[in-house]
Amino acid sequence: MNRKTKPRWKLRLAGKLREFKSAGNKNRSPTRISKKYSVTDVVTKFGEITKCYLTGKKINLTKPDLYSLDHIIPSSRGGTNDLSNLGVTTLEANQSKSNMLLPEFLDLCEEILRR
Repeated sequence: MNRKTKPRWKLRLAGKLREFKSAGNKNRSPTRISKKYSVTDVVTKFGEITKCYLTGKKINLTKPDLYSLDHIIPSSRGGTNDLSNLGVTTLEANQSKSNMLLPEFLDLCEEILRR
């Protein structure tokens, strides 16, 4: 499928994927990837309808404005830009997690709930 016939949402997902793959690189080119992967690989792994790995909320990959691609292990903490380190999240959950590891984020959520 060429660029002219690819659905608009896949083009927007491709943009998000380029950004994910270039994290931690000032030149904004893909880096720290052990095996090449594409939008098709992301859709195959998660499906068009998936769940946020942090909140469990349903996410529709055909609506790119409503989700983020997150480094499960943040690139700032040594995480790679591989597909295996990619998590789909709600915008709010990804912003809240920031550069924390999952156990740190869960501890913070527990502290907030105990308050």
